[in-house]
Amino acid sequence: MINWILLAMITVLQALDVYTTWRALRNPGNCEANKIMARLMAWIGVLPALIVTKLLFIVILAAAVLWTSLYAAAYAYILTCTLCLVLGGYALVAGNNFRRL
Repeated sequence: MINWILLAMITVLQALDVYTTWRALRNPGNCEANKIMARLMAWIGVLPALIVTKLLFIVILAAAVLWTSLYAAAYAYILTCTLCLVLGGYALVAGNNFRRL
């Protein structure tokens, strides 16, 4: 259950990251710090690149949560720890983006 709650929190942070990154990149002088994302944005556009990567990330995490929930408590514990680290990292990213708006 906790994994699904963490996944929901990460999903909200991903949405905030998409919004704040998109808004921040509209301001002159701001640029994408992640070089891989910057290339993808140049190739398919800022908003499509953000949406595609975030959705892919959430789908992979949801599959991992579902798989660990069905098969092994030890894996679920490891996934919970990983989700907490990801949650903290994306909270920092979203906070940094808000400062740049």
